[in-house]
Amino acid sequence: MALIKTILKVLGFAVTIVAVVSIGSVLFYSLIFGSDPPTIVDYSPSAFAEKGTNPFFYSIGIDPKDRNSGVDLRYADHFDPKARILFSGSLRTVIPSPDNAKALVVSNSVLWVVGIDGTAPQRVADVGEVYLERKPLGKQFFRHGELQWSADSSKVYLIKDEYYESKGSQVFSKKGELYEYDLATRQLKPVVSPFRAFRYLVVDGSGIFYIEPTEQGSLTLKVHRSAGIADVDSVSRNAFAVEGKEEQFAAVPFYSFSLKEYADDILPSLGVKLSYEKGPKNRIANLYIRDKKVLSVHEVQGAKGMYIGIHSMRSTFLPGDRYFLA
Repeated sequence: MALIKTILKVLGFAVTIVAVVSIGSVLFYSLIFGSDPPTIVDYSPSAFAEKGTNPFFYSIGIDPKDRNSGVDLRYADHFDPKARILFSGSLRTVIPSPDNAKALVVSNSVLWVVGIDGTAPQRVADVGEVYLERKPLGKQFFRHGELQWSADSSKVYLIKDEYYESKGSQVFSKKGELYEYDLATRQLKPVVSPFRAFRYLVVDGSGIFYIEPTEQGSLTLKVHRSAGIADVDSVSRNAFAVEGKEEQFAAVPFYSFSLKEYADDILPSLGVKLSYEKGPKNRIANLYIRDKKVLSVHEVQGAKGMYIGIHSMRSTFLPGDRYFLA
């Protein structure tokens, strides 16, 4: 998580937060777990709006063949089930571009670029899963995760890999290469090879920053640029140092956080946290925002004994800093 903490430090955060609760989550839990839904404790808002200050990408519903995927990508300033469908089908991953006019979509093992202008989606590459118990050794593939946009929304970055025998995960793959896809030319080309990393940050004019394991078993922050690859001594919000020499960032960094990174790192940095207490039947989940309790939920237990209530992995901030809670 060192790179994530570095990214948070570099980007900085200053937001005003308003809590928004999704009543759609009741239907989600009933469909998935077949149990009575969780219940909200003493919550009677005088005003309720699931609307952002700007349009955003979203989907309504769950793929019946893959409960980890949504279906049919839409774009509006609220959760409108009648909004035009931009991309029809299963949605394993959706990553909006910095200009909010496009999104990366992983659907049925294919990576697409989908625009809001109605043009046909661009097919980037077939993609695969790096975490496999039985790996087809020697097969090359592009990873469906670890995707990034350039800050100007003109390029996409993805990691090419090859399955090989390894002890444990091969996320720091010795076969890895970082590729760049240009939306204008529709060309894929390698930019860093080898690339033994899975978290990276692209800063226009400054380079590609990433963490790589050393032979001693530790991790080191590196930067790749036209002059070559170098170790990074330190990073601040506006600058970084290489070989004792400090350099200013040439542009504002942009980074697309994964769902897990968002839940584990972004939400706590914004003062969002969950705590639990014993209830009359099951436990109660309490949502706090900047040390103020804004919501409590009586959780229920599903078929496998897991508690079902507030789902931070599916919660996010809508435009205008409204917190959409699943």
